[in-house]
Amino acid sequence: LLGCGIHPPFDKGARAIGGRTGFHVRQNNCSGKHAAMLAGCLHLGLPTEGYLTPQHPWQRRISALLARHAGVDEAEMRTVTDGCSAPSFVLPAHAAARAYATVAAGSDPALRRVREAAPGFPIMIAGQDRLETDLMHAAPNRLIAKSGAEGVYALALQTGDGPRGVILEIADGDERRARNRVAIDLAALLLKLEPATIAELVERHV
Repeated sequence: LLGCGIHPPFDKGARAIGGRTGFHVRQNNCSGKHAAMLAGCLHLGLPTEGYLTPQHPWQRRISALLARHAGVDEAEMRTVTDGCSAPSFVLPAHAAARAYATVAAGSDPALRRVREAAPGFPIMIAGQDRLETDLMHAAPNRLIAKSGAEGVYALALQTGDGPRGVILEIADGDERRARNRVAIDLAALLLKLEPATIAELVERHV
């Protein structure tokens, strides 16, 4: 069973239907991540029970992979509990940006699969009418975007100067007005987006 709990979907149509029929754990915005964790456990013959505890073998694999590509000591990396009950790893912003740059570079075989798969299916990253989806459509195969809570936004970019990783955080936790504008401006600067594209993104998401 997915351990992410029930969360009303962001999509307005799905939210309206759920309001009439009741919401389900599958509609949680993190349900895909949890399904992937359980699928990974089954594939490797790991137990599914307790898959969200930091000591679980699957979470240890995530921790080791992240520490390696972020360039930090895994033993010093703290965890907190995300809103969907999964462990969330605490990193300095520069280390998180380094990890996203490795996604953009695709030097690790597993991360290369992410880099190749995600841009082909932007709607699977965030859904319809979301900035992540529209940014990735605006720069096909050059960008992976992912929003976070409390004003955080992450970008893995294929720029003319090579792979880049960006982590931004808005101090007051704003998740639309300031964060979206800064994310759009950074992507526009690094990828040299056309003015008309920038204006459309701003109109839709700021």
